[in-house]
Amino acid sequence: MKLTSLVLATAVLSLGVTAVLAQDTGAADNVETPTLIEKADLEALEPGAAAGQQLGEHRFIVSFEETTTRAEALVRTTLQNEPAFVGLLDSLADQIALPQDVPVRFKNCGESNAYWSPALKEISMCYELLTGFNQSFQEKEDAYRNAFKWADQVEVLLGSTAFVMLHEIGHGMVDLFELPVTGREEDAVDQFATFLLLAADEPGQPLQERSSRLALLGAYFFESLLPIGVEVNQRYWADTHTFGAKRSIDIMCLLMGAAPETYAEIVVSGGTMLNSFYNDHPEFIVGREAEWIAKTDDLNLVPFSRVSKCAQEYARYSGGWKYLIETFMTPQAH
Repeated sequence: MKLTSLVLATAVLSLGVTAVLAQDTGAADNVETPTLIEKADLEALEPGAAAGQQLGEHRFIVSFEETTTRAEALVRTTLQNEPAFVGLLDSLADQIALPQDVPVRFKNCGESNAYWSPALKEISMCYELLTGFNQSFQEKEDAYRNAFKWADQVEVLLGSTAFVMLHEIGHGMVDLFELPVTGREEDAVDQFATFLLLAADEPGQPLQERSSRLALLGAYFFESLLPIGVEVNQRYWADTHTFGAKRSIDIMCLLMGAAPETYAEIVVSGGTMLNSFYNDHPEFIVGREAEWIAKTDDLNLVPFSRVSKCAQEYARYSGGWKYLIETFMTPQAH
């Protein structure tokens, strides 16, 4: 029943491209018919073909534009004084061969958003979204919040911002390096962001010093994105993003799979309590494991049935991204 006894599986995640075909309008062959649906470019992807000439030659260029409100100015100052942002991006740039410099612009956008621009090849981090991180923290009072007592408002702002930024950088990497993506790209770049933060951890670090805690705080933000008062219609179901609560669980599962000794107490507190009780009084547990798991599962942020698969998920997805980075994002000998 030990959570740390889960076996890591080794697998490689292969990512690919889906075509979108234009609708047949039945027009005559000699008439050029406009269409709102463009055909996808399906040229064969050659590993490393879109990579730059050498590792670290190009960089992520972070800038903070002026703000328009006091709340935005506070966010801007907080982020400017946090070296982790530039440090994470410098570390990533050193390990890959960007084909060009990539601007990361913190700015006013006129909407609450963060996005990669395929046309401009840059990332926009909107102050309107970032100020919302503070607001969501202030409004949150539930069992989820209780699991994050170690994190204050600044920590939630930093973690949510860092995770969303790396998520958008993931979109940029898919575009710049022509990465083959199968399945939902939004999920793949969540995995990318989580993997980068886990890779930045140092052995023996306490939770408060681990870069991966920023992914946990990103999960905290996504859990708050419950569709309260949202009209459930075709547009709602057609959203390319997985729903917030599901994204939160997926991220926490990857953290559990990579470092259960660090994250079990937060992610699966019911299981941790059950382990402790089992060590002291095994006679009450043996033969009744399923019953006790069911009794304590409501205490877990991730259900025990999912936690038991998290090590395999982490091995699979991290292996896939390692393969993509080594094969498509670094120069290849041809």
